[in-house]
Amino acid sequence: MNLSNISKHAKAARNADTKRIDTTTETKQPTYASPTVDYIPDTFVPDEVHTEIPDEVLMDMTELDMREAAERKAAEESKAAEQSKPAAVPIETEFEQSPPDFIEPAPPKPEYISNEDLKAFVKNFVNKYFPIDDMPIDISRLIPYHDMMFAPLDKQAMKRLCDEIADEGMSESLLVISADDGIYKIISGHNRKQAAITLGTWSKLYCRVGRKSVLTDEICHQVMAVTNLFRAKDMTALELIKTIAVLENCEEINHRISYFTRIPEDDLEKLALISDMNLTILNIVGPVIPLDVAVIIRDLDRKYQEMLAQALISTDRKLTAKVAAEVMDAALHKPSGSKDAITTQLMRDIVTEKPKPAPKIRIPDSVRERWFRGKTADFAERIIAEALEEYFAKHTDIEVE
Repeated sequence: MNLSNISKHAKAARNADTKRIDTTTETKQPTYASPTVDYIPDTFVPDEVHTEIPDEVLMDMTELDMREAAERKAAEESKAAEQSKPAAVPIETEFEQSPPDFIEPAPPKPEYISNEDLKAFVKNFVNKYFPIDDMPIDISRLIPYHDMMFAPLDKQAMKRLCDEIADEGMSESLLVISADDGIYKIISGHNRKQAAITLGTWSKLYCRVGRKSVLTDEICHQVMAVTNLFRAKDMTALELIKTIAVLENCEEINHRISYFTRIPEDDLEKLALISDMNLTILNIVGPVIPLDVAVIIRDLDRKYQEMLAQALISTDRKLTAKVAAEVMDAALHKPSGSKDAITTQLMRDIVTEKPKPAPKIRIPDSVRERWFRGKTADFAERIIAEALEEYFAKHTDIEVE
């Protein structure tokens, strides 16, 4: 029997005894003489339930109450501890788990600079070195910078520029640096000056004068490169190679050549491969020689490179990959400096893809004496033709017409 049951049983017995004693006192029934007996019967109390109390219940009630109080306190502490525990999180399977909140990915960074951002970049760059406001300067006092990076526009491009200026006017000022005797060197704007002379409309042009103390040759070249970024894709390989070399040291560009020039990284690597080629060749890579084709001939002898460039310019032809391969093959079999070296005429013939004449055939004397002694020339020609037809029919890798 556990302690709680014992306590309950003992309390019931104690209450019953107390009630019985109180009831007996209140009734004060008379006492009758009775014979002596071995036991005293319990006083009868109406509605009382008589329960036999086990011996183990008849213990000290004070000790029982103390145990009951200790047990109740322990139960309350246990309940409080259970309530203070954090609620258990049910484990969900991968199918029961709710999908995570959708997080929109960050937009990818642009591969190349936009036109608007490039305009802002060029404007800030120019303002840094040319703080003086526009001032009109006589055209006669404007001369080219002593070390220009870019060649003048060709006739067609210059005509387009003249037409544009005639319709819209001179929208941008020239960038100049002061020289001696009131002369100014043009850093940016040579073609616009030439267009103004061609049109004959202006005697003076608005210019922004740069600070001579900070405009070193290196900074002047950076200004030329930055102000020409808009036409990077139209530059020749020579102009691009110069531009890239200058921009590599430009603090504002920070080595982001592809981003600012808008030229793919692969093409920049190809430009690096051909950077030490003949200058005449480099000056026509782009308009005349595609960049991919230039890579094919990058190891061509420098004398042959000059010869090839002149042949392309004089014949007004563009170099194809097929012709480039033929040039490399001819250079392999006719190295420069040898008695069979490629001539200027042969290079022109290769460039123009002129059909090659049939070679003259020489039959060895031993073959002639062995097979054709006493035979006519017609017989010999017929036998040789039949033998060649049979030979080339068997060797299918050689075309037979």
